Amino acid sequence: MFKSQFLNNFTILRLAQRIIINANEPSLGLQTVLIIDNQTGNIFEQQEAPQIEGEVCLEEIQASSILGIYQGQLQKYLIVCKKCELVAQVLKQKYYRIQSVGFIGFQFCLDKKMYQDEYGQMQSIKEYLSNHFYFSYNGNPAQPLQSYYTNNYRDFSEFLWNNHLTNKFQDYDIQPQWYCKMIQGYVGQFQSKLGNEQIKYILISRKCRYQSGTRFHHRGINDDGYVANYVATEFIVMVKGFCISHVIYRGSVPTFWKQKGITGQVKITRNEQLCVHAYLKHFNDLQECYKNISCINLMGENTSESTLNEAFKSIVEKNQIDGVILVRIDFHKICKNEKFKQIDNYIRGSDDKSIEFDCFALNTVNQQIMSLQQGSYRVNCLDCLDRTNAYQSRLCLRITDLLLVKYQVNHDLDLLYMIEDTKACEFLNQYRVIWAENGDAISQLYCGTNATTSEFTKKGKTTFKGFFTHNLASIGRLFNQTFIDSTKNQIIESYLHGIQNQRSSLQIYLQSQVKSYCKFQKFKLFALTWNVNGNLILNLQKDVLEFHQDYIPDFIVISLQEIQQYKAHKIIGQNQDIVNEWIKSIESSINMNGKQFCLVQQENLVGMLILIYSKVSLVQLINKISTDRIKTGLEGHSGNKGACLIRFQIKDSQIAVCNCHLASGYSKNKRRMESLEEIHEKAFKNQMKPLDSSDYTLLMGDMNFRLNSNQATTLDLIEQQKQAEQSYEAKAKYPLQEYQEACITFLPTYKLNANHTYQTKKQEQIPSYCDRIFIKTNEQALIKQLFYKSIERFDSDHLPVTAMFIIDVKTIDKEKEANLIKEFTQKSNQLEEEENTIEEQQKQEKSATQKSENKKGIFQQFKDKFLK
Repeated sequence: MFKSQFLNNFTILRLAQRIIINANEPSLGLQTVLIIDNQTGNIFEQQEAPQIEGEVCLEEIQASSILGIYQGQLQKYLIVCKKCELVAQVLKQKYYRIQSVGFIGFQFCLDKKMYQDEYGQMQSIKEYLSNHFYFSYNGNPAQPLQSYYTNNYRDFSEFLWNNHLTNKFQDYDIQPQWYCKMIQGYVGQFQSKLGNEQIKYILISRKCRYQSGTRFHHRGINDDGYVANYVATEFIVMVKGFCISHVIYRGSVPTFWKQKGITGQVKITRNEQLCVHAYLKHFNDLQECYKNISCINLMGENTSESTLNEAFKSIVEKNQIDGVILVRIDFHKICKNEKFKQIDNYIRGSDDKSIEFDCFALNTVNQQIMSLQQGSYRVNCLDCLDRTNAYQSRLCLRITDLLLVKYQVNHDLDLLYMIEDTKACEFLNQYRVIWAENGDAISQLYCGTNATTSEFTKKGKTTFKGFFTHNLASIGRLFNQTFIDSTKNQIIESYLHGIQNQRSSLQIYLQSQVKSYCKFQKFKLFALTWNVNGNLILNLQKDVLEFHQDYIPDFIVISLQEIQQYKAHKIIGQNQDIVNEWIKSIESSINMNGKQFCLVQQENLVGMLILIYSKVSLVQLINKISTDRIKTGLEGHSGNKGACLIRFQIKDSQIAVCNCHLASGYSKNKRRMESLEEIHEKAFKNQMKPLDSSDYTLLMGDMNFRLNSNQATTLDLIEQQKQAEQSYEAKAKYPLQEYQEACITFLPTYKLNANHTYQTKKQEQIPSYCDRIFIKTNEQALIKQLFYKSIERFDSDHLPVTAMFIIDVKTIDKEKEANLIKEFTQKSNQLEEEENTIEEQQKQEKSATQKSENKKGIFQQFKDKFLK
């Protein structure tokens, strides 16, 4: 229906000192010129651009729309849409699909050879923005029709993918016509006759930008209540002078879970108590739009999905929300061998609910609202892709049919019954195509391939081509998961959050003023590290996890290494049974007198295991939990060495814990230091926030650091210490200069025999301090260490090492913080203006001096010529 087009809405002139933007399209209503200062980034609207003597235009660009300003590593960029396609029109609002974008550097054009990293980054973001992004000038493309016509206060910013790019324009009160709003997902339309009526059908899917990313990197819910692959799909039917709209949702199961590895085994990552807040927030946000929500869960009951099924069912049953119901449908069982028609009875069974939910309807002749949508369906399967696509397309067709009946559009067809009949009517043929395209778009964004069911959706039956494309898509997803998704996920993160190499001046200022807008509360944090040498150790409450009255912790961090032996066939995986046995042993030890502590989070990597526990009474203070694993064994291909990590917040203080197991051997110190650097470089890379940027960072584990001494000298010192009963500070290698370690007042922790003596059969076996606990705090974080000691427990060839800290946990006063940010911004702008004024005065003085010298030079030449 529409063709690609170049809308010559803006002419952009890139000059040495500024960028000048002229609006060419009168309908935009812009009577000014937009000027961006290349050095300061300040933006101004003026009646016309003042001329600067000697200024040369470096580049002239024609653009369809302005998307915003992006902060790169080297400079800022103005992002523009260069080519677009009109894909739909709803009443007066037009939707354009972005086909190509341009990046205009504030200070210079990127040279591919000179700035290879930055050039590659910008090219990747360009390519990303050129697929499945849409914009609109005259309206908010993220806002459903009902919200617009009822003057709903929400701007649906969660669906606006360039909000962070346009903030600068808003800061300078630039007219909104200068920049557009952009969504990601799918927009399409078709026109067809149904019965005697001409129908225009528009389909708009809006994907949420929060918890977005690729399939195996983003699953479940986050602490703010946003779920992965969260899409609001609105279908609009325009017929007989009515504009009818209905919105449904899809989104990952709203609990904390992940799926890793080739087998794709589902793992619940938080206990239910820690999921409740996010779960309630998710449905509260949904109910801001529609009071009644029917959750359709399409996952299987007797499959690998059963763990997630039970977690979803449990949290719904224990946290009843008025208006929210859960309906379970085993889609694969019902629709075996792609017999999707079998699901139609379940869809018809919800007719009463669909009629109750109703729709938004507008009389386009007199602009009278005829009805409002009261409820919505929220559909999920494991990925929220293929099964969800099939179910939603059929459900929405049934709802469309019910609404057409309501508004007396007679067509004498049972649309749902005829959906797979390609000869039934042209409306159904086009309907199948538009929903197949919608499913493909959402699938491409989440896992990089078309939907496995798209060919069936288009054709209405299984063909050889459909069978082939189904299997090809499955293979493609496995390939992308293994080789592509991680890089793509980083591109998405860098686009949404920018490249954060250094803290901004605002962050530095807020950090320095933290005491003026935060309140602090003290908590005890207990840390244990132990290489258990493949042994499952019980009865830890006697010594290792024995807490005296004055030293009962609020939070416990346990870091274990070698919980299973490193046999060649096991170094690529972890036995979950062993992990569960260790959790059972630890919990029986710390909860001897009733349930005092509960498990907050766990992470493991082959033989490494890290566990975070909290007092039951304090568990609701914990939020924003994330995990990571870094392999350094066999050059990063094996997990027998490396680190597993957990980062979490207690109130507003962030704590990171890193459990390391580094290379062993007296001569491997360089390799160990390289591994530590690698861990710090790679950890939490997807979050664009370094490991040690937290308020408190615990670096602990079997570091395998060795004493710089020979065996005889070390044994002699140990013997002297035993006899003299004096403390001894080990002169071991310090891992990283930024970290602190308390004085070591205990004996070497490695390598011990079963008879409580050190192994010294070989000359190179030197008792060493391998097991360590280091901590790093930010500038304002306060900490007190109560003890740092080893425990004489000889179940392993290593001794356990423990430490207790008192940490200051902050609670941010949001109002005071906002006032500080406002104050800082005003002062910064004032300073910028003063600097610009001074700079302009200096330029004028310099120019006047040059003119004076030029005049003097001409006069001197005339005088010399006259005298001659």
